[in-house]
Amino acid sequence: MENTSAAENTPKDVFLHFLNILTFYLSIVNFITLFIQYIGALFPDPLNFYYTGIANAVRLSTSILVVAVPVFILTSWMLGRDLKNNPQKREFRLRK
Repeated sequence: MENTSAAENTPKDVFLHFLNILTFYLSIVNFITLFIQYIGALFPDPLNFYYTGIANAVRLSTSILVVAVPVFILTSWMLGRDLKNNPQKREFRLRK
């Protein structure tokens, strides 16, 4: 259905690469945040009696991971399929 040349970058390529990078970073940052919060829950600070901050951070990190990881997997799959169909796109400046 698309009648574009495979030898040029399209806005779809730019959007998919940007979304892929964004969801990758979101996933990594929130995984690290979740890991740190679980360590904080396992080894609590004896001077801090309130754990609502931990619960809120775990809830936020988990919800972002639930959304970001599938989007990352989907965009990676779409980009991989596009590169398999158009191997000349591997040399584009956008990918480097």
